Amino acid sequence: MVDPFVTILGQRPNSTTLLPNRDINYILTYGIEIKNISTLSPNIPSHSDHLGLILDIDFHSYFSSSYSDLFDPAPQSLTANNEKSVSSYIKYVTEQVEHHKMDCCLSSLFQKATQSLLTFSDEDHIELNLIDQQLTIAMLNGEKLCSRKQTQRQPWSPKLCSIGRTFAYWKQKRAMSQKKLFHWSHLHQLRSHTDIMDVDHHNIDQNFIHANL
Repeated sequence: MVDPFVTILGQRPNSTTLLPNRDINYILTYGIEIKNISTLSPNIPSHSDHLGLILDIDFHSYFSSSYSDLFDPAPQSLTANNEKSVSSYIKYVTEQVEHHKMDCCLSSLFQKATQSLLTFSDEDHIELNLIDQQLTIAMLNGEKLCSRKQTQRQPWSPKLCSIGRTFAYWKQKRAMSQKKLFHWSHLHQLRSHTDIMDVDHHNIDQNFIHANL
């Protein structure tokens, strides 16, 4: 087994968590050609005190199957916090299941499958997948009909994106200045796509950092 960080980059990262000098997560490979390896920015793809690790390989050459590209899931419009919406959602989906007689069909298919998988025909597989599609459509429609929350988010302007990155940078730097321990590689990542100048980036005066924040 080899460590791609050492093989590709020549060294391990200083840390694989939000804290410096905490290199505790590893990816080891054998017999695979690695294109690149890197740590992800904090809280990507989910909130965590660990940094995500990403390994870049030629997926298609090793696995002759379909796969999904990385993407951000759409925001959910229905949550359990609104009891009235949840009740309406359950009622709608239940009505759809009864209307299309999904429960009866599933019960029949279940009995066939439990008796013997050999008697579970290709037609039964097709029917099962159709029921799955019907149920998925009913659930998605129920989410749209029973929730007042808007799922479409307005895109941030480039200026607002820059302001958000700048705020995150100075917030992290202030926390580091209070601990008197600066994680410069992390700050360098946060600084990208902002208008923070080199002289300000290397300034570690606490009053200056607090003023910018």
